[in-house]
Amino acid sequence: MSPDQIIQFHYLEKAGFIWSFLEDVWMKSYEELCVYKRTHDHFMIPTGKERLSLNNWLFSRRKKFKEGKLA
Repeated sequence: MSPDQIIQFHYLEKAGFIWSFLEDVWMKSYEELCVYKRTHDHFMIPTGKERLSLNNWLFSRRKKFKEGKLA
């Protein structure tokens, strides 16, 4: 990388730029699921606007697991 690119790279990092967006989304969903489990003692997320993204994420994980596609 050129010196200018290195400066731009560091500027983006200091500004909070997320290089691995999908990994960050996955970790946030995983952490939200862990909090839900600790609070409610189960993984049966109710449907509705409030937990829609978590519910969709969990459904997708379960589906991939059943299909043998979960790493």
